[in-house]
Amino acid sequence: MKNTPEKTDISVLGLQMLTWLAQEPERLAAFCDATGYTLDSLKSSIGEPETALAALEYLLADESLLLHFCTETGTPPGAPLQAWQRWQHGG
Repeated sequence: MKNTPEKTDISVLGLQMLTWLAQEPERLAAFCDATGYTLDSLKSSIGEPETALAALEYLLADESLLLHFCTETGTPPGAPLQAWQRWQHGG
């Protein structure tokens, strides 16, 4: 997959989201349950654009969780949706 700026945005943001999810075992377990990842498959796919996109879409689907992420990481609340929209238009 070509590494465009849109893909890079998603990769960086997705990694931040995965790191944040992993800080709470319950959050990470819920992510894995919702996406079908196991801990082993998640570990082996860190850095893959598809995994970053899965994290982004997971948080976008849960506004409360998304707002917690944004508040705790200092991410502007509109940034995840904007990154997803750029990816959609660039991908």
